[in-house]
Amino acid sequence: GDELIAEERGFPLLRLGATTIDKWGLDGADARYLAARIRGDGVYRLHGTLGTARLIAMQSFTMAGGFQAFDSMSGEAFGADADRRVDLRISATRPEGWTGPWLRLAPAATNLLVREYFNDWEREEVSRLVLERLDAPEPRTGDPAAGRLARIAAAFGGRAALWLPRAAQTREHLVNRFTRPPNQASQGLKDNVYGQGWFQVPEGSALVIELDAPDALLWSFQLGNTWWESLDYVNHTGSLNGHQAVASSDGRYRLVISQEDPGVPNWLDPSGHPEGMVLYRYQQARNAPVPKARRVPLAELRQTLPEDTPEVTPQQRALEIARRREHASRRWSP
Repeated sequence: GDELIAEERGFPLLRLGATTIDKWGLDGADARYLAARIRGDGVYRLHGTLGTARLIAMQSFTMAGGFQAFDSMSGEAFGADADRRVDLRISATRPEGWTGPWLRLAPAATNLLVREYFNDWEREEVSRLVLERLDAPEPRTGDPAAGRLARIAAAFGGRAALWLPRAAQTREHLVNRFTRPPNQASQGLKDNVYGQGWFQVPEGSALVIELDAPDALLWSFQLGNTWWESLDYVNHTGSLNGHQAVASSDGRYRLVISQEDPGVPNWLDPSGHPEGMVLYRYQQARNAPVPKARRVPLAELRQTLPEDTPEVTPQQRALEIARRREHASRRWSP
């Protein structure tokens, strides 16, 4: 709703998008979202300093009639200098005389989104970016509050229609198992591939998710509730990425969903939810292995894991949470 309340597209401002208290679908646990309302016929300048997140990407899209993504750029396409400073243009056609980085705008584009995906939460830093419009914006007109409130209400209705059927279908067909990722994402960044499943893990049981790490720039798993909202990945371990997860001695990864702390690495904590979504993302991946899952009694978990699986003490788990909280305070700081 924030982008509707403050939709001054003539004077765009990059604002924090999905956070732990303002969610958009199953928001990426590793991601910082910066969003602005724009016009497809506008000419914009984005400048500032890129942070050190593992992946930084920018994309235009529209939600009119459903999510539709347009052109995007990432990595070296930003044209950062040695000090990670960037200066680029965003418009329908390349501005005359401009030879620097440029992102093409589709006529139907209404939003600009910058995503920063953090792999090493302890060390990677956020970007500091400014968006401004270079051409003359349309004149301001009176926009009664009732009109904006009506659009906010319509947006909420659209969100429910977008996410709830997907959650219901997953619950019906994918209990404690996973889909094969499609070749290209229908939602989110175009270079991402997504797979999903549905966990059902009552007390006293554990779901063991086993996979070979994909050949990808980033990969991650996270949990969501029955309404396709992400579970707590700051105060609980509701997510794990390839940097945070610990490989077994055979090179494979084994993630564990359980209501109680299993005392082993790679605990995905469902925060008291007995069932819900599991979403995995492979970013800039050259292969897409499908995870396998099996539910076992929690008392027998150790017998199903490699013998040399280390123990994680309550003190170590508390430190893991403290690191998450510290990163969150930096990711979403003003």
